[in-house]
Amino acid sequence: MTLHIALDGIDGIGKTTMIKKLDVFLTKKSYTVKTLLPVENKTILSILDNYNLTLSEIALLMAIDRSLTWNWEDFDQYDIVLWDRSILSNYVYNTDENVKTSFIRNINKYFPEMDIYIVLRKDGNSKEIQKFDVLIDGYKNVHKVDYIPDDPSKVFDEIVKTIFNELPTCKWCGRLFKKTASNKKYCSKDCKNYAKEEQNRENFRNFYNRYKDTMSETKKGALGSKGANLHGRANKDPEVELKLINNEKRRLGI
Repeated sequence: MTLHIALDGIDGIGKTTMIKKLDVFLTKKSYTVKTLLPVENKTILSILDNYNLTLSEIALLMAIDRSLTWNWEDFDQYDIVLWDRSILSNYVYNTDENVKTSFIRNINKYFPEMDIYIVLRKDGNSKEIQKFDVLIDGYKNVHKVDYIPDDPSKVFDEIVKTIFNELPTCKWCGRLFKKTASNKKYCSKDCKNYAKEEQNRENFRNFYNRYKDTMSETKKGALGSKGANLHGRANKDPEVELKLINNEKRRLGI
């Protein structure tokens, strides 16, 4: 399933630059990646650029744009979708004493949450910085990365580290994936089967190394590459091989 990652922060902090670098980085790691601009619909973008709108009108248009993008784009063909800005920017830039955060939440309630929000953060006393700080502390799946103007490569490394630390990675191949259950460890059935086979092989090796001095030469059998069933060549089916080993252990009393 597709992972959705949003990069957010105050104007001019380098979100778009970092998303472009992430696109290249993840593509080189064999992920299929889609990047999205803050506003994708050209008609909505034209309205935002050419009309003097209220904050609530801007927020509504942004919500419409996200809904159109979500419903029209075939996201299933991508491993990862990178969003340049998110609903967090609506909370920061399109709320005041008249437009409450509850309004932003309600108009975006049918738009799904991101799997992770990363906010590029810098020190300062502006109301936008303060609002982002509140979101980092209270909004779920939000993680901060400190902005370092003189070392953008370090900022990028920290973004990558945050993504791979916070999102699930397959215990076999190490790829990012979307969990469909809390106890899911592998990104595919193939990886799950490979891991199971390797665990069986490791069990065979551990058993042989532990009991090889106890067993007589006639009982050790042909080891093969997968271990020993103690009475012949290792069975091609790891589960059958393990049963044979357990039966032999019981027969030897070990």
